[in-house]
Amino acid sequence: MQIVVDVATHNPFCAIITNSSSGEVFAKVTNSTPSNPLLHDEIVCLNNYVNRIGNKNWSNLFLYTTGEPCPMCMSALIWAGIGGVVYESSVATLKNFGFATSTCSARDIDAASNFIQTQLTGGVLEARCDTLFLNRRKV
Repeated sequence: MQIVVDVATHNPFCAIITNSSSGEVFAKVTNSTPSNPLLHDEIVCLNNYVNRIGNKNWSNLFLYTTGEPCPMCMSALIWAGIGGVVYESSVATLKNFGFATSTCSARDIDAASNFIQTQLTGGVLEARCDTLFLNRRKV
């Protein structure tokens, strides 16, 4: 998770995809929403992985992200079949900081999936990441 926080110093919304066994990083990105509203960091990361590695081995991968995935992103991660998702700041925290986000949690989206359940962990390095989001909002 520290690598995600390090990437987030310039843009607090960032994500990486790693091999869950080896820890090898396959994609490391920040969001691109200024150029396209669909390009949240999770989506950019998925696309980056596919462009580099191909559409394969999803169950062996974990995505680490600074903010809890929104419904669009969590749905994309589930459809890809990713092995796990680890996030830092929750949607409730992001909403409290004034970011436009859904109140629907990633856990709600995961629970609604009837074909795959993704290992989901939240709150890792949350206090440090919350500071990044809060400072970004003040700019």
